[in-house]
Amino acid sequence: VHTAVQQTGFKRVKRGFRPLRLPETAPAAEPRDPYFPLQWYLKNTGQNGGKPKLDLNVEAAWSQGYTGVNVTTAIMDDGVDYMHPDLKYNY
Repeated sequence: VHTAVQQTGFKRVKRGFRPLRLPETAPAAEPRDPYFPLQWYLKNTGQNGGKPKLDLNVEAAWSQGYTGVNVTTAIMDDGVDYMHPDLKYNY
C-alpha cells in the first residue's frame, strides 16, 4: 500500500421510513376464560417453576385492539386427547 486516506463517515437514512406510533390504550382486562391462568404461554408468571415473562406477550397485542377476529389458523396434529374437558362432550 503506497497511500491510505480515511474516508469521512456518513449517516445512512432509510427512505420512506416512518417510526411506528402506537395508540395510547388502557391495559386490557384479563380474559374471563377459567383456564387462562393455566395457559402459561399466554401470560407466564412463573407457574410450575417456569421463568416469568417468557411467554407470547399477547397482552401487548390485546391492548392495541388486536383480538383475532377474522383470523383463521390451522393446527396439524395426529393426536387428540378426546377426554380433555374442552373436548370430551364435543368429540
